[in-house]
Amino acid sequence: MNIDLKDTAVRSAVRQLLRTVKDSHNLRWEKFAGQIGFDKEDVVGVAYDKKKPWHDFVVKLVRCCNRRGYAIPSAIGAQLGLAVSQPAPPAVVPPPAPLPASAPPEGGFIASLGIDKDIRKTSVDSYNGTYYNFTLDDDRKVVVSAYGLSRELGADQTPIYRSWRKLPNQKKRRRYVGAYFANTDNLYLVGTPIGAVDIRLSIFSIIPGEKQNMLRGMGLLFSHRRAILTGNSILVRAKHISSLQRNALMDKPLTKDDLHKILSLSKPAMKNELLEIVDYLYDLNNPTQIKYSTNE
Repeated sequence: MNIDLKDTAVRSAVRQLLRTVKDSHNLRWEKFAGQIGFDKEDVVGVAYDKKKPWHDFVVKLVRCCNRRGYAIPSAIGAQLGLAVSQPAPPAVVPPPAPLPASAPPEGGFIASLGIDKDIRKTSVDSYNGTYYNFTLDDDRKVVVSAYGLSRELGADQTPIYRSWRKLPNQKKRRRYVGAYFANTDNLYLVGTPIGAVDIRLSIFSIIPGEKQNMLRGMGLLFSHRRAILTGNSILVRAKHISSLQRNALMDKPLTKDDLHKILSLSKPAMKNELLEIVDYLYDLNNPTQIKYSTNE
């Protein structure tokens, strides 16, 4: 910047610029001085002609205006030898190209997931039946729900499941309905509480070669009230739970010790396996490894 600070018109332009920027942006002198990089006394002194501006002062003042978007009036800019130009008009952004038209998959959303007739049949043949689901509530107590994976198909030809659990200190039952399907790696249950808009997704890992009497997995709740919640979950075939155990398990949320006592009453053939439920539900450092493709 090549300016002659002995010229009274130039000094006047510096003073006008200081006062114009301060007033138009409602700045305090102390804040404005800090933005420029000088003490308040120096800036106020120059603004009210008690001090003469010097070259470094003017350079930092102009840089401050440019950096913070403070407009420099063209008349003042001309006095300071600046090339003050009008702001460029906004760029015209062309509208995005429309997405190529494509026909929706026949059968709708379910078909788009690749759940064909063979997968539906295999899912029903392998996993229909009655189960009990074990998971933790917000208070880290065990909640047990009854699940029925039926052979019945919904309107989208996907197998239907229904479940229920007792509500604490109430005679009411919370009921759920949804769909289930399986591939070679996982069993999926997608449903919602009847009369609510929450979404429940449970994914259980399938162990090849096993009888799938107890499936370990993870449950997710997509709630309009509490965002997304997740936790370990286990699905056990009902035939391994006695009627006495069932009533105790589903009567109320259980502590870790309560669950251990009830499962200790299991038949010897399944006792050790069922007791693993306790450690699995409370093991935060070893979540289930749900299988998925790294290409997705």
